[in-house]
Amino acid sequence: MLKGISPLISPELLKVLAEMGHGDEIVLADAHFPAYSLGIPVLRADGTGSAVLMEAVLPLFELDSYVERPVALMAAVPGDSLSPGFMEKVRRLAGEKKVEFLDRFDFYDRARQAFAVVVTGEIAKYGNILLFEYENHPLLSTSPYPHGYDRRQWRTRPLGLGRRQHGQHLRRGKLPLGPPGWHELVSPAEFPRSPRRLGM
Repeated sequence: MLKGISPLISPELLKVLAEMGHGDEIVLADAHFPAYSLGIPVLRADGTGSAVLMEAVLPLFELDSYVERPVALMAAVPGDSLSPGFMEKVRRLAGEKKVEFLDRFDFYDRARQAFAVVVTGEIAKYGNILLFEYENHPLLSTSPYPHGYDRRQWRTRPLGLGRRQHGQHLRRGKLPLGPPGWHELVSPAEFPRSPRRLGM
């Protein structure tokens, strides 16, 4: 048994956290989340809640400091509300200014791009948490993104590839990756919409 690691973190989850790269996201979902329909790896942590698991994960997981809100929650539909106890715990762990709220279906869309989803036994309404991992990349060390832009909306492409070629490579899942210097930043306006996150 490893020291300093919460017993709530299974060997499978520990492996996933170790495999996650800069800029990857992970979803800590409640018991009712449609995890198996997202098409991404699914893990189980039925014996604990999502906020409790978040507390166990954070000592091993550095939240991204390049975005204003590296933690996302699912917003309640009009006329409904989130559990006050759940929200209080998440805000205490992440810091109130680091939490954003996404519409239900926007949260699902974002979750489809995550590295993995962990289904917990959380029974609080809208008890889903999305964590965005710190990205420390040579290209980003001076924070080249325009002020005010959410970095999650930006991507990179290999230098020399035009917009059309880049889109074709991306859709085919054959985007060539090379040393960091081969890449350039691509704004949301230039980048073709894709269901997959482009890693650096």
